[in-house]
Amino acid sequence: MAVSVEREGAGASRSPVVDALGRAWYRAARFLVALVLLTVFRLEVEGRENVPGRGPVILASNHSSLLDPPVVGVGCPRRVHFMAKEELFSSRPLGALLGSLGGFPVARGTADRGALRTARRLLDGGEVLGIFPEGKRGRGSLGEGEAGTAWLSVVTGSPVVPVAVIGTAGVLEDIISGILPHLPLPPAGGKVGMGGSGGGPRWGAFRPKRITVRFGSPILPEDTEAGECPGDGRPAATGSYRRRERMTQTVMRGISELIGREETHEGETLG
Repeated sequence: MAVSVEREGAGASRSPVVDALGRAWYRAARFLVALVLLTVFRLEVEGRENVPGRGPVILASNHSSLLDPPVVGVGCPRRVHFMAKEELFSSRPLGALLGSLGGFPVARGTADRGALRTARRLLDGGEVLGIFPEGKRGRGSLGEGEAGTAWLSVVTGSPVVPVAVIGTAGVLEDIISGILPHLPLPPAGGKVGMGGSGGGPRWGAFRPKRITVRFGSPILPEDTEAGECPGDGRPAATGSYRRRERMTQTVMRGISELIGREETHEGETLG
């Protein structure tokens, strides 16, 4: 029941007061998360200027960690509404938190019509939609993209901005193994040990890696001419399977190029 409520509520019209409170809460949460990412993981953001300042936008990112959505959300200059696997919404407190931050559920591995309707409603309203085209978390290497991102881009006329998140793979596992104490094992003398190889706490073992998020140049739907403003009221294009397939390949290639970029860039500061 909680899932269906969140689906119908995402992107729906609300009172100005509720909207104002929601924006304030999002900014406060984003500030706190940014503080952690900047101080602990030395987050670097590249290409923020590639995200259009207005109108509908789809952010298509690789996905290797639960940290990826907050990293993309902090790096993007606009509020991002993310699709999240519906299992996360099975817990009412967590579902309410994700919903308050713009998340909405999607059933993975299926053509979730409810999630697609919510996504279209958000894009039609000029919002930013965050999608992980792989459909599930990988282990650091980029997998194949699903066609949902391209379909949404074609039918709504929204540009797709490829995004690469680098350095998050395995971070949560490192935190758990390096910071959280293990149950201490009693040494030979019978007293509980607190360190060394006896199974005691390993505080300080965690060494945070630098995290980078890169935003690439927008990719326009194939029927949208360069220079046109997306979302300008033109009739939605239906697109063919081949067109969506080509769009999917173009988006995934854009993400791959951002991940594989070898030259270094000085990260931008968040204002």
